[in-house]
Amino acid sequence: MEPAKIRRPGTFTPETRPNVGRVRGVRNKITRDIKEGLINSAIKHGSDSRGKDGLEGYFDFLLVADLRAHSQLMGKLIPYMVNANVTSIAPAINIIPVPTDRYLSADDIRALDPSAEPPLVIDNEPEPA
Repeated sequence: MEPAKIRRPGTFTPETRPNVGRVRGVRNKITRDIKEGLINSAIKHGSDSRGKDGLEGYFDFLLVADLRAHSQLMGKLIPYMVNANVTSIAPAINIIPVPTDRYLSADDIRALDPSAEPPLVIDNEPEPA
């Protein structure tokens, strides 16, 4: 017979694990109720405290009355609004050691890696006045 394993206080075995807590995937009811209450109160308030323009009117009011609060709300919404659709992969970056006091011309770089594409160059010539 195996000797009994000593367990830390407060840990559970699969047999003694309690079935408590929220089912996975179910939203927190308090958070949902608070969000609904906030939205409903904002709709009732509107831009003129009488419900003018509903929720959009309230956010217009908030923008003028408390820019900081409006900005914080926008900051919380922005991650939900991002729709990133990445279609390209970053090209490989080759790091080539160059001795100190040595300058490599474009021809020298091409000689090191003949398969490399020509470098992108931005010409900055001032426009004639």
